[in-house]
Amino acid sequence: MLGKTPKFVLFCIVSLLAGCGGGSETGGGGGTEKLPTATVASVEVEAGTFGIMGGDHFTVKVTLSETVTSDASVSLTLTDLSASKDIDKETVRVQNGQRSATIRWLAPQPIKDTYAVSSMANVTASFNNSAATSNNFNIYKSPPADVLANTRGKLWQTDTQVELLVEQGLFQAVTTAFEPWTLPEQPTWYENPYESLAWQRDYHGLGWLYAFDAAYQQSGDAALLDKIKFYLFDYLQKVPVGANEEAAWDNLAVAWRLEALAYFYHKYFRSELNAADNATYVDAMKAHADVLLGYSTNYVYSGEHNGLYHAVSLMNLGVILPGTNNAEKYTAHASENILYIYNVLVDKASGATREQSTQRLVEALELFSYANGLNLVAHDRNIIDFYPLLSAMNDFASHLVFGHGEAPAMGNTHYGQADLRERVNTAAESGGIDSSFVRYLTSGGTEGEPLMASYLAKEQGYVIQRPGYSIDKPETYTFTDYGKRQEGKGHHDAGNVVAAYDGQAILVDSGGAENAGDYFSSAFAHNVLTVQNNAELIAGGEVRAAGCEHGLCYSIGKVSGPDHQYFRMVFSQTTGQGPRWTIVDIAASVYADLALDYQMMFHFAPDATVITQSDASACQQITLANGTSYCLQTQADLPQSVHYFKGLESETYTQGWVQLNESEKVAAPVIEMRSHGMELMAVTELRSATQSAAPLATVTRMTADTWDHTIDLGNYLVDVLYLTRSNPEVQITPTE
Repeated sequence: MLGKTPKFVLFCIVSLLAGCGGGSETGGGGGTEKLPTATVASVEVEAGTFGIMGGDHFTVKVTLSETVTSDASVSLTLTDLSASKDIDKETVRVQNGQRSATIRWLAPQPIKDTYAVSSMANVTASFNNSAATSNNFNIYKSPPADVLANTRGKLWQTDTQVELLVEQGLFQAVTTAFEPWTLPEQPTWYENPYESLAWQRDYHGLGWLYAFDAAYQQSGDAALLDKIKFYLFDYLQKVPVGANEEAAWDNLAVAWRLEALAYFYHKYFRSELNAADNATYVDAMKAHADVLLGYSTNYVYSGEHNGLYHAVSLMNLGVILPGTNNAEKYTAHASENILYIYNVLVDKASGATREQSTQRLVEALELFSYANGLNLVAHDRNIIDFYPLLSAMNDFASHLVFGHGEAPAMGNTHYGQADLRERVNTAAESGGIDSSFVRYLTSGGTEGEPLMASYLAKEQGYVIQRPGYSIDKPETYTFTDYGKRQEGKGHHDAGNVVAAYDGQAILVDSGGAENAGDYFSSAFAHNVLTVQNNAELIAGGEVRAAGCEHGLCYSIGKVSGPDHQYFRMVFSQTTGQGPRWTIVDIAASVYADLALDYQMMFHFAPDATVITQSDASACQQITLANGTSYCLQTQADLPQSVHYFKGLESETYTQGWVQLNESEKVAAPVIEMRSHGMELMAVTELRSATQSAAPLATVTRMTADTWDHTIDLGNYLVDVLYLTRSNPEVQITPTE
């Protein structure tokens, strides 16, 4: 039938569309589920008081308007408000019978390129055609872990230490002389097998964990990260603040340990720790920071080298916890201390440190540079007023280092370190320093500014000279220390001369270490003149004049004592036959009836071969390991006796050693020229063996009252007028 549709059929069709069959709203009887009516009521973000960093977890809680009768999926969108872009999405499930749900969300990186300024962000929750937006919060871009200062861990990131610690289970305190020690699987952290605070500092500093990090970088074995994590949490559990105080909470141990804690947290653990472990770890780092802040106000460490480690460690923490840093001012406190320590330790005019040690100079430069570099990361600026000071320090260090990386082993410095050039250049890079001298050296002379022929640090008494310097020619290098009396980490070395040619040290500084003994800090371990066998140069010295003219460099200093006045003049030049150094010593007793013992000492590299002659004016032949030979010759108005030593250590005299590290000294050749009389006027020439037949330089006193002298070098005449004044005049006349 094609007529009208019966009414009951229409009713059934409509009923079917509406759930025909008498089904219930809960879906019983074969009916369908009622559409949800809940909407988003609120979104709450817990991102800490001060915000989060990309790689952190944060908590989002979504609350609906009513309890849901079945599981409901709520969409979440994380928006970088500063860039007006969505940067991540998530879903949170509100379970049947609940109104709210919480998710722990791993934060992505914000869009901003800078680490110093946070982005503002929020979360929008969307459900059932409704939406709500959270509170705004800060999110910081996370810098790579390699921007953090690594002052100690690098000592264990070597193949040797990886082999010892990871493969053999042996811990070695690398800054000490102690034998490797079996690391317990379950340490008590009270171990001290050698009864040494230095050993304990390395142990409690946890820098040795970087050996496992180095091994992980090579192998990717996750078990190595598990071991790092175990030792870190085991330490935090067993050694709270104040426990084992003398060792574990020693000022350096705390600084070094916080450095390790910050590095491993930022590189590996911040994104994978559960909420409880994360809170434990972060609270522990903050507790370490509080201890360091206490040390920074302690007068014992105020203006002291150790304070640099405190400051840099605080800087590290400020970089990885930027929000907390804004509240606690870690980097601000550290910057203030850095500037204060610089003013105490460093001569602003020259960039030389007052600690009288090459090792401490390079360490301080690295630490200052780390601090400035970290401040650039944290605040996108240099430490206020610090950049020019840091540049001056880098300039001095660039000149002090010779050849490919050695430098005079002043003060408590290990002899023979060959990586100093690289360390100085790296410090410039990490500190954000645009050093024209570093650029010149690293570019092979195509950029920047050549090293100066004469670099003077007058206050400290240092003269660094390179006559006729050119980066593409062999370098004649002279360092003369007319320094102040011994203090800090310095030695009794006033008048000391270090000479090198083409990167090879000829006259060397013997170096030393904290516990190396009296010999290495004494005058006898340096290229100086001693009077009356005095091991200590009590009065120190001062620079009177220095410069370079016509290819000849000179320096003049006064190094006097209670019973004599003494002047040393050092001339250096590069001839067609190689380098030539001329040392003029003029010393006289201040008493008319007191004759004095004079002793000139010349130290050479351990692997040099020395052949001596009884005649001081004859060629004392020094042959370096590379086969190059030089002659040392002395001519004086007093008879000179020649003495040779290598590795002598007796009850009455020690001579002929260099200090390689904290525990190892090595025999090295020394020539001494000894004489006795009222006044010594001596000329010593150190020159390539091919020049040995040429006449020695001569010195003539022209006036008795002002001590005017003429030095005839053969190819130059040098007139030194008013030698006894604080600023003698030097006139150089080439004769060839």
